[in-house]
Amino acid sequence: MQGDRFDLAVVGAGLNGSLLALAAGHAGLDTALIDRLPLKSFTDAGFDGRTTAIAYTSKRLFDVLGVWADIADQAEPILDIRISDAGHDGRPSRLFLHFDHREAADDDGEPAPMGWIVENRFLRAALLRRLAASPSVELIAPDEVTETHRDAHRADLVLKGGRSVPARLVASAEGRFGAMREEAGIGARAWSYGQIAIVLVAEHERPHRGVAQEKFLPGGPFAILPMRDGPGGEHRSSIVWTERASVARRILELDAPRFQAEFARRFGDHLGKVAPAGPRWWYPLGLVHAERYVDTRLVLVGDAAHGIHP
Repeated sequence: MQGDRFDLAVVGAGLNGSLLALAAGHAGLDTALIDRLPLKSFTDAGFDGRTTAIAYTSKRLFDVLGVWADIADQAEPILDIRISDAGHDGRPSRLFLHFDHREAADDDGEPAPMGWIVENRFLRAALLRRLAASPSVELIAPDEVTETHRDAHRADLVLKGGRSVPARLVASAEGRFGAMREEAGIGARAWSYGQIAIVLVAEHERPHRGVAQEKFLPGGPFAILPMRDGPGGEHRSSIVWTERASVARRILELDAPRFQAEFARRFGDHLGKVAPAGPRWWYPLGLVHAERYVDTRLVLVGDAAHGIHP
């Protein structure tokens, strides 16, 4: 910390907040990263069952920050993308869209993956390792902001533990309903899609060969995202299964055999026998869009600024 304050204080150590803090530290800015949860909990297998799709440009950013070297072994390339539709009766259309990675190219003109799928827990762990090693970043967790004071010259954050964190700029990465946006008087448009995304990992008999699939079914999209094989060689995919909220709640309450039947009916048999592996997670789908992203000595980032349907 230069003088008596940080250059940047980031509130919220999720993926967006952690990446911002790491990039700021890499640029030489003295940065504080604050979160109310112990940072170790972010990497627990049960914390977050989701995966992240990393585009080519994002991969280059991770390269610069040293993160890619830590996650490359866990990143599954997306080689092809197949998008199909189904009518109101649920029957698949004969028409589909197919995007081939051989039609894309990297900076050298060579075919390149269209993206990579990484489990969030591995991405979080890599970010936290790099943050802990950064001389420009101070990790403050678990602790939380109880008071915020901002004027034209500086910002001060008062933490529950009693510490005061002065900064030139505060970045709120608290998520869609963060306290700082509301305290700043920044309004937001918000609505629910009336849908729930069921997230799980599936194991299947045949390899996915790097193909990501999106099926538009009557209840909502059903995404099959390629993952690295499991430790025992199990072929795996990440599933994001969207249904109307009332239907999703009933599905989530099913016992294992009936859940398997509903799941397999939507997944299909193109990868042979398939079954859920591990827990089920669920996330209500909605949109929150802040009316503006900045205020005096404050900027909203990530979902705090614009949380959309994934």
